[in-house]
Amino acid sequence: MLYNHKMAIKKYGTHAEIMKAVNRGKLMKLERNIYSTLTEHSKFEYIVTKYPKVIFTMQSAFFYLGLCKEKPNIFHLATSRTAVRIKDKGVEQYFQLDKFVNIGVIKYKVDNITINIYNKERMLIELIRNRTKIKKDLFDEIINNYYLDKETLDEKKLLSYLKKFNGKNKIIKMLNEYLEMDLVI
Repeated sequence: MLYNHKMAIKKYGTHAEIMKAVNRGKLMKLERNIYSTLTEHSKFEYIVTKYPKVIFTMQSAFFYLGLCKEKPNIFHLATSRTAVRIKDKGVEQYFQLDKFVNIGVIKYKVDNITINIYNKERMLIELIRNRTKIKKDLFDEIINNYYLDKETLDEKKLLSYLKKFNGKNKIIKMLNEYLEMDLVI
């Protein structure tokens, strides 16, 4: 198992106890504030442990939410605009304005690991807002999966999110067209 410093303190009690566990070989220090009980771990577990406050978005969120089949080869992570830049080649960081960053964030289990991820309603808004940046075949797959599963969307939640975004009328028009909905603000 991987631990960041906060998690290690919770498990071992103090920094001194963490260092004792490292010296005894019960815990390995992988890098500053990252520890492991195992010699191998997944990149996914490492990212979630090292950056516990990030929010999975875009293709990562679409994949984990079951809206597309193609697993991205990098992690798409949202943070506040004031967050430190993530300098990991396996990460694409999306800086969000503080007023938008926490809209639609849920806790979600992937491979028995709890992550922060945007829910389906928020990701539908992101899909439309970023449609020109997404490969056409991927966009078509995702929008088709939303269409097939549109009864599970919480329209009240979707509309409450939309009220906070610029260009909401254009997004609503496109959602009504793509998903054959009757959304009105």
